[in-house]
Amino acid sequence: MGNVLDPVGAAASLFDKRLDLRLLVVPRRDGAALGPGAAATEPPLTHPDAAAAFEGLLAAARPTLDTALRHGTAGADLVEAGSRPELGDPVLRTPRQAAIAAAAILFDAPRGLEAEGIADAWAAARGLPFAAQAAVELAGFAVCTLHTSNDTPALRHTDRGHFYVHQNERFAIAARVRRHLVTASDADHAATYEAVEAMSGLNGEQSAAAVFLFPERTRRFDRELKGLHGAPTAGRSLSVWFLLGAVTTGDQALELAHTVWTDGLRQSAAATATAFATVGTDLVPALAHWIDETWDPEEKLRLQRVLTGLDCDEAFRVQLGMLDTRGAVAVVLDAAARFPERGVRLLAEEQPVPPALRAAVERLLRLHVTAWPEVAREVLPALGADAAARVEKLLSTTVKVPAADPATLPAVLVSPPWQQERRAVKPAVVNGLTAVPENAVVWLDDAEREQWRADTLGHRGGDEQDWARLLREVRNRRRWYTVGLLIVRGPEEAARTALGLADEGHTWDALEWLKPAVARFGAEALPAVLNAVRADAALNAPAVLPFASTEVALLAADWKARLKTVRPVARAWLRRH
Repeated sequence: MGNVLDPVGAAASLFDKRLDLRLLVVPRRDGAALGPGAAATEPPLTHPDAAAAFEGLLAAARPTLDTALRHGTAGADLVEAGSRPELGDPVLRTPRQAAIAAAAILFDAPRGLEAEGIADAWAAARGLPFAAQAAVELAGFAVCTLHTSNDTPALRHTDRGHFYVHQNERFAIAARVRRHLVTASDADHAATYEAVEAMSGLNGEQSAAAVFLFPERTRRFDRELKGLHGAPTAGRSLSVWFLLGAVTTGDQALELAHTVWTDGLRQSAAATATAFATVGTDLVPALAHWIDETWDPEEKLRLQRVLTGLDCDEAFRVQLGMLDTRGAVAVVLDAAARFPERGVRLLAEEQPVPPALRAAVERLLRLHVTAWPEVAREVLPALGADAAARVEKLLSTTVKVPAADPATLPAVLVSPPWQQERRAVKPAVVNGLTAVPENAVVWLDDAEREQWRADTLGHRGGDEQDWARLLREVRNRRRWYTVGLLIVRGPEEAARTALGLADEGHTWDALEWLKPAVARFGAEALPAVLNAVRADAALNAPAVLPFASTEVALLAADWKARLKTVRPVARAWLRRH
């Protein structure tokens, strides 16, 4: 497996394995985050015709832009800027107008369009200050449709209604401008910073984009972070991507973790890779907070696996504190295998107070020392007295016992039966047995039947129901949830018809009406019961208990042999019948 000494590599498990996150790291002018590609002193390679290509794309997207400006939900300030004639002049257009043009291009983007070329076009035609201002403007709006069913585009502010459109492209354009800034002269860099600082009326995403362009200005990051305090921010928000790509210290990362949902780490590979490249192992407290806050056990494990790749004691200790979560033992064992010396040292020294956690740590130490005895012997002198005693005790069990002479062993041990060829034994078959079709309901007593007949439905509407209308809707597969209402409370004929329809279809709330249906209609309810059991045996299996049926007998036999979750029901049915 090997060590993961590069923090960016530790984040790889969050994304597609085919991605090389190191190539996605966005560099910084202060050199805190450099990818393995071009050095920070080399400017990004740009296409010589980038500016001309941008004008061609704008000409093709002009009909879309005109439609987006006429839409009733378009931002009034955006419409005013986009309607000016200067937008069509590459020399006179403002940064906001350039961003509006880019938004239209992204909506009508031809196949294979590289969004970074838009940033190159701005820088080549008007310089870095203009490109930076346009990238900041573009972070706050986009050409998009209000609903997927409405194909009429509109130019909208993306922070009003959370229109998550062209996120990757807008982030890529800002990242490209930042790459240009990394290698810009001091004069150009200062002029660009002053131009962005002079911008006013920025929304949240635009302000975060400005922070992203100049991450070395950490005070601006801190001010932006204070503005996020309150309800957690969705990870899909572009402002979260920008802040992840601008974070500098572990304290900033922890503060960000308190205001951003866990899913923010998995939305933008470039932003996350940049954060890991910059902050490195100081991200551990932030990751620990995200793990503690998420309710999804799979997400917890995913983030714990990220910790296994971080080369520091704190990451390992955080994982030891999470041994009570599902799957954590295997993750900690993996972390110990990546860094064997650390695994021996910390597992030997850790002595949790709760008995269950202490037992888990002792088991992990035993497994790890058994797998790495030589490493354990090397670490032994550096351990405290108690920890060394625990490791020495385990090492004493790893001494190999010499192999016995086969001549002194019983034949069954030298040549075990499972290594010898055996004749296939024919299964015993009892001829003449036939299963008599049977389908009856057998109650333990009248009290049981009355208990099952009780109406267990939640309150659904008033006492007066249009049963004929409900039955028509169920037949047409509309309002399927009313099938239980028909079966339990409906008149005899309508209820029996609904029960016949319930032998197929959705069974989400079957547990509410299955027992009353069995008590009311007896054997007629079996098809509906079997349909519900096929959909979710663990939830609906108890409904088969009164049935003395051939089909249920086969089910009970199968459950007893194969399914632990419903084995108690199978045993109860077999004892009963």
